[in-house]
Amino acid sequence: MEKKDVDVQAGGGLVYRKRKGGVEVLVVHRPSYDDWSFPKGKQNPGEKLKETALREVEEETGYRCRLKGRVGQVRYPVGRNQVKEVSYWAMKV
Repeated sequence: MEKKDVDVQAGGGLVYRKRKGGVEVLVVHRPSYDDWSFPKGKQNPGEKLKETALREVEEETGYRCRLKGRVGQVRYPVGRNQVKEVSYWAMKV
């Protein structure tokens, strides 16, 4: 699937922090779906995807994070005939 086949672009974060004895990873609860997810959201016009990811993480969690690197993306159908692509970055609290 090429970029032109994507209808909705979004960015998100795999947010982590190191703790004694391990690493903690952040997920957010989405009441409307009653599930847990990595924080993410839709790209605003003129915004770079990594900016989207940082903004959405801060909006959804209150944390200002440091970008560590892109980890990948996922694509999935939304609605009847649309495809959404979410690009994720590792982020350190």
